[in-house]
Amino acid sequence: MNAMRVLLLAICLAVCPVARAQVLTSGFEDWVGVVPLGWLGEQTTLSVDSMEQVSDDVHSGSHAIRLRNYSLGYKTFTSQILHVDSGVTYTVTYWARGQGGVSPMLFDDNPWDGGFVPGLFSYDLINSPDWTLYSRNIECRHTTDIGEFAFFISQTEGPEQLVMDDVNVSV
Repeated sequence: MNAMRVLLLAICLAVCPVARAQVLTSGFEDWVGVVPLGWLGEQTTLSVDSMEQVSDDVHSGSHAIRLRNYSLGYKTFTSQILHVDSGVTYTVTYWARGQGGVSPMLFDDNPWDGGFVPGLFSYDLINSPDWTLYSRNIECRHTTDIGEFAFFISQTEGPEQLVMDDVNVSV
């Protein structure tokens, strides 16, 4: 019977979902004035007047966030500071609709590449009125207490611009 238990455990470990620790969860439900709680870290370059609380056609809950960046370059929208560890792969998921480019990133204060994890400058091109789930794995390269999860936002367009909801970062 012990061999059967070992076999069942091995099968479960191979096919059962692995529990993931939540590092950051935000549905943009809580705001202080015009600023979403838990966001606008030190690395944010997107101006406050380029952010707007959305309360209609949200993915879940009562609110989402609209982000605008009309320039050809990117602007960053970052979380408040968090501890991040070198060698850990963080999974960033978010829901988005509208039009624009989004590149999830990690500021880990490394001495290269302006402190952002290199090689991840590919954008998710959002171009739909429907909510779509996006996901990115990011490996931290430098342990720090001043890490920030970032979204590089570029070329938003249309009446909706870029609307995001339900950001989740886990390990």
